[in-house]
Amino acid sequence: MNLKVQHVETNYIQQVWPLVEPWFTPVFEKSAISDYYSIDNLKDYLIRGEHTLVVATDDTGVIHGVISLQWLNLPKARIAYVAAIGGKFIASRETNQEFVNWVRTMGGTKIQGYARESIARLWKQKLGYRPAHIVMELDV
Repeated sequence: MNLKVQHVETNYIQQVWPLVEPWFTPVFEKSAISDYYSIDNLKDYLIRGEHTLVVATDDTGVIHGVISLQWLNLPKARIAYVAAIGGKFIASRETNQEFVNWVRTMGGTKIQGYARESIARLWKQKLGYRPAHIVMELDV
């Protein structure tokens, strides 16, 4: 299946939320992201423009995958930091390449994000992503 990658403008988040929420729900049920914020917080971040919603749709406009990302603007890089991903967004090389092209179009120079070890292995084997950081946390 060939999917089209596009972002959703903030003024349409309320309208598409019922279509994308089911794709994000498992993310908050299965990952550590829920230790930091809730799916309701994510919706608020998207509405306020603090996160960007990117969807993968088929030829009929049906959504098959979603990404919420934050832009990190540094002096020598513009990083698309994937905060949450759901569905079949990076299920194929073609859809992943379209996402990479979209990031480049938006001025991005890198894609980063957090993933469980099993997902990181899958993305490395299937798509060529590589682990880049060691996550260190200090609870205070």
